Amino acid sequence: MAQIQAVKAGRLKPRAVLLAAGIVALAGLSYLPTLRYDFVWDDKALIVENQDLLAPAPFGFFGQSFTHWWAKQGLVPNSYYRPLVVSSFWLDRKLWGARPFGFHLTNLLLNCGVGVLVVLLLAEMLASFWPVLLGGLAFALHPTHVESVAFVSDRTDLMMAFFILLAFLALLRLRRRPSAGMLVLVVVSFAAALLCKEAAVLFPVLALLLLIPEFRQKARRGRVLVLVGTMAAVVVAYLVARAAVLTGSAPAWGAIGPGQRFMLAVNAFGRYAFMSVVPFDRRVQFSDPQALAAFGWPTVAAAVALAGLAWMVVRFRRRPAGIGSLWFLLFILPACNLVPPGPSFLSQRMLYLPTVGTVLAVAALGMTLRRGRQVLAVLAVLYVGVMGLGAVRSLPVWRNELSLHTTMVAQSPNDGQARFDLARVLKAGGARQGAARELRRAAGLLPGSAEVHSELGRVLEDLGTLGGADSALRRAVTLAPGDAHVWTSLGDVLLEEGDAGGAAGAYRRALGIDPNSALVHNNLGVAWQQAGDLHGAEGEYRQALGLQPDLALARNNLGEMQARRGSRDSALVEFQRALQSRPDYALARFNAGVALQALGRAEEARVAFEQVLKQDPHFPGVAERLRALPRTDSR
Repeated sequence: MAQIQAVKAGRLKPRAVLLAAGIVALAGLSYLPTLRYDFVWDDKALIVENQDLLAPAPFGFFGQSFTHWWAKQGLVPNSYYRPLVVSSFWLDRKLWGARPFGFHLTNLLLNCGVGVLVVLLLAEMLASFWPVLLGGLAFALHPTHVESVAFVSDRTDLMMAFFILLAFLALLRLRRRPSAGMLVLVVVSFAAALLCKEAAVLFPVLALLLLIPEFRQKARRGRVLVLVGTMAAVVVAYLVARAAVLTGSAPAWGAIGPGQRFMLAVNAFGRYAFMSVVPFDRRVQFSDPQALAAFGWPTVAAAVALAGLAWMVVRFRRRPAGIGSLWFLLFILPACNLVPPGPSFLSQRMLYLPTVGTVLAVAALGMTLRRGRQVLAVLAVLYVGVMGLGAVRSLPVWRNELSLHTTMVAQSPNDGQARFDLARVLKAGGARQGAARELRRAAGLLPGSAEVHSELGRVLEDLGTLGGADSALRRAVTLAPGDAHVWTSLGDVLLEEGDAGGAAGAYRRALGIDPNSALVHNNLGVAWQQAGDLHGAEGEYRQALGLQPDLALARNNLGEMQARRGSRDSALVEFQRALQSRPDYALARFNAGVALQALGRAEEARVAFEQVLKQDPHFPGVAERLRALPRTDSR
């Protein structure tokens, strides 16, 4: 295959570089279908529900953790400091509101931009058109990158890669033609990458490899020391800011012992090394530490990959093959379970930045061959084409929550957490039978999870299977006796079963844990009312309203109590106040109509009953009430 000739100094002509960059950018448009995709997974908590993004300016994000909004909701925040990524979410929210389209568009454009920077990097280091083009296309169409582009919350890797590549390109230019501008660009881009993801802290190691020859030259030694010193200062400032923001206990390994930790790291490295070259495993995540830590082919792959990469780093040192090998080694390390991991022990999105090194090393090695280049080029074209097909096939997984979690369950049928997550998606979509099926399976896989049994109880209650709901919730309170929500759910089921005394006991247990829950006070009032203790019921309704004056449910219930005592004027006031808080509350409007009718205000009662029928044409008793009202001349 003919090569476009390089110009002097072994560099490609700008026209050739632009052509390659343009083709790779167009290849990035293969992600256009994602513009129709929904928010999935962590997107809900980080973007949709994140009220922090409504701030008037993004400056506050530099003093907050990445999951600051989680902490405000009482959840445990992750130990991440990524203010530039949150700022980009803030900007998208300003531009597009809560629509997923704009967020996906930003990810798509970032990915195209990273692809162009990869081409520029390859052009700087290889100076041969076809390796540059095919290497750029291999990166742009790498199937493991689907997760990073289609999953909005993984913008962290896109932005980190963009700034790391910008810093590295500036460093290459700085070596070739020293200037203050390039030095500043290296430092600023590196700092920006750090503010996108913590793995960028490894960039100075890569930079030092390139700067060693410069340091040996007396004329450039001062400039090298300035650059290294400035990057060191940036790292120190970042670590200080991170430590100030991320307070609280660090994540722990739990029951995972030292031997298993070692095997988790080894096997993760082996799988990542294999997937970077053979990226056709479509598994979204590995969450089973036992399976991932077992000796097997990933262990062998890790040994072979580590030996091969180490040999290439030493053999080629500061040449492209060596730099690419070191790039992969450095940037894959944070993904290899060296620190306590989250729920997944292996995620394809971790390969986004390391595959830049893979592409550079493989392309550079290909250029060293003296024979068979035409055959290699044909194979490379076929390989890139298959990669593109793999990426396109993987895209629909990320279309919405249902497709994602259905895929995860299909890939890991014995993963109880995956089944639980799918059940919640099914429940949210109204498929309660499917949700109950998945929750039963999850309960079998996670018998000690109070959350799973509690959710199963709630779904079975919605389906009217009260016996099963009762059993599931009793199991949940046994596992989590200090969870007020579980006791409340059990009380609700017992109330539906007609066990008012049992329900009252459950609600009282919930209030012993959380005495300030207005809703539980209201529910306890209903239980007392069913048990015939009207005085106790009224007291609970008033306590509920003292805690939450706009709780329409308690207002309506209190109004019903007063109507029973014959205090229709007071009852009407409570019904009207309930409607002020919740205008669509059909029961309160019906009760108001009944009170108006009893007070002789027939026309107002008629209006109330007609409004109830508009809201719910099948509301019981309304038609009879309307027929009982006297007709007036005006009608």
